[in-house]
Amino acid sequence: MKWTVNLDMPALSLRGESAPATAFGGAIVGGDNGRVSAVILNQGQLIWQQRISQPSGATEIDRLSDVDTTPVIVNGVVYALAYNGNLTALDLRSGQILWKREIGSVKDFIVDAGRIYLVDQDDRVIALNADGGVAIWRQSDLLHRNLTSPVLYNGYIVVGDSEGYLHWLNTDDGRFVAQQKVDSSGFLTEPVVASDRLLIQAKNGEVYSIAR
Repeated sequence: MKWTVNLDMPALSLRGESAPATAFGGAIVGGDNGRVSAVILNQGQLIWQQRISQPSGATEIDRLSDVDTTPVIVNGVVYALAYNGNLTALDLRSGQILWKREIGSVKDFIVDAGRIYLVDQDDRVIALNADGGVAIWRQSDLLHRNLTSPVLYNGYIVVGDSEGYLHWLNTDDGRFVAQQKVDSSGFLTEPVVASDRLLIQAKNGEVYSIAR
């Protein structure tokens, strides 16, 4: 072991942790304390920390502010998303906040072609402009379906749900292109794109390979 960095840990946090994203010799990682941290990879030195979620509320559950999603780095900008917090764009070098929007989630998100696609706490699928966080569309017909993280496949946004459906959404306006029942046990993990196929594992262990 070459180095370790200890991040603050609150008394209560959500299950799961942020995976680090790397760029230009640095690692960017979210923490259960509501902060995003940048660390030099070969030294373990903390470069900057920025809070993107401020604990608030009367109970410990209300004050949960974990950043459990994996940050996304595009063109010198770090995009990070917190539970009970904000979707925030940060300058990669300084950690300065460029913009933020009141959207919370623990599910990983996509940044592609100047847009951000995500699933929020209530299972809305949302597309925003990556430059300023302006909402382009919202799909609210899947509320509380326990959606997976989204994936971009052949020009569509695809999400699975706990009832075993796959939902295919148009990236331009969020309308449904297709909805198909695949497995009655339901889905928890996000689909994966491999070559020209979409792979997804159901709760019962079945793995499906789908072409479209």
